[in-house]
Amino acid sequence: MLQQLIFGFFPSAVLSVAVRLRIPDLVAAGPRSIHELAATTETDPPSLYRLLRALAYLGILEETEPRHFGLTDMGQLLRTDVPGSMAATTRLFCGEHGWRAWGDLMAGVQTGRPSHERGIVAEPFVEFGENPETSRNFNQAMSEGTRREAPGIIGSYDFTQFSTLVDVGGGDGTLLAEIVAATPGLRGVVVDTAPGSAQAPDRLRAAGVDDRCDVVVSDFFESVPHGADGYIMKSVIHDWDDDQCVTILSNCREAMEADGRVLVVEPVLPTTVKPSFALLGVMMSDLNMLMSTGGKERNEDEFASLLAASGLTMTGVSRVPKPSTLSVIEGIVAT
Repeated sequence: MLQQLIFGFFPSAVLSVAVRLRIPDLVAAGPRSIHELAATTETDPPSLYRLLRALAYLGILEETEPRHFGLTDMGQLLRTDVPGSMAATTRLFCGEHGWRAWGDLMAGVQTGRPSHERGIVAEPFVEFGENPETSRNFNQAMSEGTRREAPGIIGSYDFTQFSTLVDVGGGDGTLLAEIVAATPGLRGVVVDTAPGSAQAPDRLRAAGVDDRCDVVVSDFFESVPHGADGYIMKSVIHDWDDDQCVTILSNCREAMEADGRVLVVEPVLPTTVKPSFALLGVMMSDLNMLMSTGGKERNEDEFASLLAASGLTMTGVSRVPKPSTLSVIEGIVAT
């Protein structure tokens, strides 16, 4: 087990290169020889063969005959053109930005500050505004994760109580589209920056809910649309430090109807941590937030404190069914 942890970053590098070379897409129609693949990907055949063997050992490819490789069921998830794809997620978390940020972990632990403040990587949300391709991949990665989580979120909370639901930092609208589609009569609003919401109109149209949804370009640190009775934010609060979170939540409180509700969809850390494979991703995400954005994952008491500092009272925590690690944390205006 310890040896697996020590060498744990090796497979991530292998997956990153495989997706960048589009290997899963190239062998989706059937096995291909290393020479065909090397010619297509403009790589060194012997070196590519070594990469393909590693992918076969990881269960992504299978060597159907000597030096010919096809795709496994697990490998299908790294194709870019299939439902449930995790290709964008792989590019995001296993790519150069992640490697460089995590390579600065010692300084992050020593200073408590993200790596972009030391010039190791670009500040993520600034980079998204400057690089449309990076922004598009980030939005796609977030959408991939949200599609997997949406059914559990919808089943964990009663969205029929709302007339209008604002998805704060809603990206391409994947979560809102799923909720609105499952809730007759509900209207929705996606609010995000211009790069963040760039794909939202197409996503809402594809889901058949564009007639009940609007897209608003705004900075949630400045304001969010007024007059709704529900405000939801998934995987937003963990990106930011406490003061920034209070700003976002306070803007929601000021904007919503008197009887409205704020919903924060995030993992809720246990007060005391014990070894758990199920929570490994959350713990690694906590360090990733430290290194990439300066945010963090939080426990229930920490969420309650954030809400209280924003003029809200936490009224419930609804656990999304496993294997999800998310919860829906509800807050109302404090009295």
